[in-house]
Amino acid sequence: MKKTLLSLLILIGWSNHSNAQMYHGSGFLCLDCYSNIEVGANLSMFSGMNNPEPKVGFSITIGSYKEINERIYLKFGPSFSQYKVGFDKESVDDLVIYTIAGNVGVHYLKQRDYQFFGGVNVEANIDKGWMSHNDTHLYDIEFLTYSLYAGGGLIFAERIELSAKYNFGLKSIVDNPSNNWKRNYFSLTLGYTFL
Repeated sequence: MKKTLLSLLILIGWSNHSNAQMYHGSGFLCLDCYSNIEVGANLSMFSGMNNPEPKVGFSITIGSYKEINERIYLKFGPSFSQYKVGFDKESVDDLVIYTIAGNVGVHYLKQRDYQFFGGVNVEANIDKGWMSHNDTHLYDIEFLTYSLYAGGGLIFAERIELSAKYNFGLKSIVDNPSNNWKRNYFSLTLGYTFL
């Protein structure tokens, strides 16, 4: 199922990009935008949990840059990510969450060599049964969460970007009100923009 969702996301992106080329545009979601694809790794940290051990996950983003002016761009699009943390206790399984998110952010380009950015994510989490005990579902993962992000990066040859960002969770990932477990993570991505 996860591979199917990922394949579908990439197929939609390429299909839309090819369609846009026929109309003299290159955007994923709009005709006068620049398309972008990013792949990378993330390191999850969950605030409120007892000693979670961060583990490396991955992310793939297909987006569009809409030029506001020479230095400011609006970037938006979907992403597919995996987030993981482990625990010292043998009785507790690692927490692995797959997420499909919608991202919207503002990018500021400085001399076309580097950029700073920030924005918001709305995330649909694809995991519902982690650590359920006797069908009480005390630790069911929330389907919908949201977060803020900020970061910066270097731009090479106008098309390739290396970016680092920190994501700050605003909503608990579990629906148990006594646990306020928010997903925060650091990510490093490599992107390519179709100009």
